[in-house]
This record gives sequence, C-alpha cells and structure tokens, in this order.
Amino acid sequence: MIGSIAAIGLTLCLIVITTLAIFGWVPITRVALESRWEPVSMSAGLSAVIIAGVAVLFGMALPILAMTIAARKKWVNWKTLAFGWLAALPVLGWLTTDDVAIRHPLTMEELSPPFPGADQSFALLMRFSKKSAEMKTFDALKWITPTTINWNTREAGPWKEMVQRERAHIAADWALLAPYRQWMEELATHERIGDLTPSRLDADIVGFRVWRILAQRTCAVATLQAIDGQGDDAIATLLPLLKTGHRLQPNARTLVRAMIGVVVERMAIETALMVADLTPLSSATRAQLNSAIANDHPGQMARRFLLIEYAIFFPAFIKHGLGDHMISGNGWINRAARRVINQFSGLLFLPNATTNIYGERVYALGTLAEKRALGEFSIMSKGFDTSLRTQPGMRNIGGRLTLNMAIPAYDKVLDSYWKLADLREELRKRTAG
Repeated sequence: MIGSIAAIGLTLCLIVITTLAIFGWVPITRVALESRWEPVSMSAGLSAVIIAGVAVLFGMALPILAMTIAARKKWVNWKTLAFGWLAALPVLGWLTTDDVAIRHPLTMEELSPPFPGADQSFALLMRFSKKSAEMKTFDALKWITPTTINWNTREAGPWKEMVQRERAHIAADWALLAPYRQWMEELATHERIGDLTPSRLDADIVGFRVWRILAQRTCAVATLQAIDGQGDDAIATLLPLLKTGHRLQPNARTLVRAMIGVVVERMAIETALMVADLTPLSSATRAQLNSAIANDHPGQMARRFLLIEYAIFFPAFIKHGLGDHMISGNGWINRAARRVINQFSGLLFLPNATTNIYGERVYALGTLAEKRALGEFSIMSKGFDTSLRTQPGMRNIGGRLTLNMAIPAYDKVLDSYWKLADLREELRKRTAG
C-alpha cells in the first residue's frame, strides 16, 4: 500500500517536472503559452490551446508510460522509488525556491511621498476619478460640436480653420463646461497636486475623458481669442490647463495620471505657441507662461516614468499568486480558475525572482531614459522583451510571461515626454525677458 502511494506520488512529481521541462525548453510550447495569455486573434488563441494541450498530454504520458513499463518489468521496488524521490525532490525544491531578497526595493511612499496639503489637492482631483459618481454624470453629457471633428489636428492652418468653422458649437460646449472649468481652475491654485493612490492593481485612478474634453475645448477657445486679437485673454484661458497638466506629473503614482499630464500640458503649450504667433503678448503674460513651467527636471522625470509602474507592481508580485495575475473578473468560473492556478503558483511563479527581473530591467533602462539615450533605450528594451520570450528554462515560467504582458511600451511613453520637454524649452525661449 505504502509502496503504491510512493509510486503514484513519484509519478505525479515526474509529470509536473516533465511538463515544465517541455514548456521551458521546447520553443513552440513557450510561444503557445504566451499566445494563449495574450492572443492576437481567435485562430492564434485556438492554435495555442491545441499546442499547449498536446504539451500537457506529453508531459503526463511520458512519466505514466515509463512507470507502467517499469512496473511490468518489476523494476519498481523500494530502492528505485527511493532513488526516484531523491532525484525528484531537489528539482522540485529548485523550482519552488524563490530569491531570498528584493535587490531593488521601492515603495510608492518612497517614490511619491505625501506632503502637507497633498490630501486636499488629491481629493479635489479625484472628484473625477474613473469610478466617481461625478465622472458618470460627466460621461452622460451630450456635446454640441459634431463628433466628426478631428480634435487631433495640431497643424496651425487646419486647426485654425476648424475652430473658426465650429465657433458657435465650441462656444456652446464651453458654456456647458462651466462647472468643470471651475474645478480645473481651483485645481490650478495648488502649487503641487498630491497623489495618494494605493499600490493596488484595482485602485481607482483619475479619469481621462474629462481632461480630454477640457483640453480640446480650452485650446479651441484660446485659439479663437488669439484670432480675435485677444492674446493675453487667450493665455489666461490656457494657464489653468497648462498648470494642472504640468503639476499632475511630478507626484504621480500611476502612469495613467502622468501621461494625462503630458498630453494636457503638450496641448496647452502647442496652443500657447500658436497664440504667440497670432498676436502680441504683454510682458506680464509672458512671465506667467514662463513661471507655469518653471519647476522642470526632464531627466529625473523621464527616469521616474519607468519607476512608477515598478513601484505599483512590486507589492503586487509579492502579494498575489499566478492565477490573480492571469485571470480577472468576478464570475464563479474566473474565481475557481484563479484558485486552482494559485494552488500551483509556487511551481510556475516566484514573486521575488520576478520582481528582481523587473527591477534589473527598470533601473538599467532608467539610466538611459534620464540621459535621453533613446536609441540605446530602444535596443535594450527590445533585448529584454526578446529575452523574456525566448530564454529557455523551466523555472519561473509564469513570472517571465507575466512580466512580458505587464510591462508597458516605454518607448512611446519616453518619446512623448521628451517631445514635451522640447516644447517647454521652446516656450521658455519665446517668453524669456
């Protein structure tokens, strides 16, 4: 009886080891596993399921076949079982042994510490979070300007033609935005905008739509004022947008908030430069513009953009199992699948080792981002991505694949940020003196 239990247990261990070896060392199975988690099409997802299923069947069949043959030839005895367990246990121990320590520990409180008044400015900002009731009210508003308008037109000629053609509709939207403009103007009175977002994957974050609508209409109204020869009034219209966009970035605890700030500030600066081309500005107005972007440390901010996501995922990797990373949703099937996968998480996902892979990547890339070495950054970033996808090995397969899905496309993030830094410099030159 005990011998049978030992044989069955050893067979199960060998099934686990063999299956992980197939997924870890056979290239087509690694690609299939990645495609199953992040399918590009239904056919690709189906093919991935088939390949993964075949791999699992092989992983089960080979040890069962070997044990069956050994039993028939009467090779299964206490000596062979003991030898098998002595060989299997170290492998299982190696597969489940995580790194002892985190090499680059980083908490959100270290990256973005609270400051006096941070709670007031953060509470004001989060009136229009993605989950807030006020954001739902805003989303229900019907805008007067036609939905066919291309608000992304940033070339001076087409933009000016568009806003003049839609002048009446833009004015109607502007009136509809009155309470939201008041909110933005109140936010702009804070020299710093705090961020107390907790380091959780399900944390509420600032909503983008309210900022997109405000930025579009604010830039349109300022352009119309400049066309009418009211340059100082145009800049006065833009300043709350410019200030809030600029101040959303330094203390951001989420990449979403930081990128909203980049987009908003960039639109405001582009429009301010257009206003300066259309009509003269007083020295006082130029000084206000210059002051609005005075606190600027582009290299440090570029590096910080990478560290934000790492500070968020650092505790997430520690606290959650593989099932939590793989499967979202609250349906009973999803909950059951998460529980099952989490039971085997230790064989597939090592939190500390995964975090260390991420940390080494982020800090190496952060050095290049700070120096604006974007070419080297792109090469190194792609090298990391390729390594995560193609590096053979049966240890921490789930961790590597999780990282491959979780890490954003930093090339685009940095490109947008450094273009904004160039626009700031151009605005400084135009408003100096």
